[in-house]
Amino acid sequence: MTNINLNAFSLDTAKGLTQFLPSSNVFTCQVYKSLTTGTKLTAGQPVKLTTGVSGQITVTACSAETDKVFGVIPLRHKVNGYVAGDMVEIASDYCVVTMEANAATTQGAAVKVAGDAYNKVTPVTGSEQSTPAQIGIALDAATAQGNLIRVLIKCL
Repeated sequence: MTNINLNAFSLDTAKGLTQFLPSSNVFTCQVYKSLTTGTKLTAGQPVKLTTGVSGQITVTACSAETDKVFGVIPLRHKVNGYVAGDMVEIASDYCVVTMEANAATTQGAAVKVAGDAYNKVTPVTGSEQSTPAQIGIALDAATAQGNLIRVLIKCL
């Protein structure tokens, strides 16, 4: 979890930070009402569409590398996590979001969801180029797991 000091004057990066706004591809969605109790969706979390309330765009956390990613939860300084039924903004195609790398990644590599909770990114291998799990393009290189990198979201 990234600690945020609102009195800081440095320009450090944080997981889920959205850059190059405004973007018309930020959607207001509802977190799936049947999300497991105690589970929170957090900044930088990739999400997928799911069936929910009529008239609402409903999202839930990705649960496999093959999930069709809809977008990523951007960082909002006043909210630490989203639970079932909450309204959440989702940054989608052509937004740039800071995400956590699950492995070393080269700049310009296609990336997919990865990690224990599918809340990180890792490079796509050659045979996976057309799989639905591709989330975007790494705009920065990651030298190791845990590095924060900017990702151009291109998942739809």
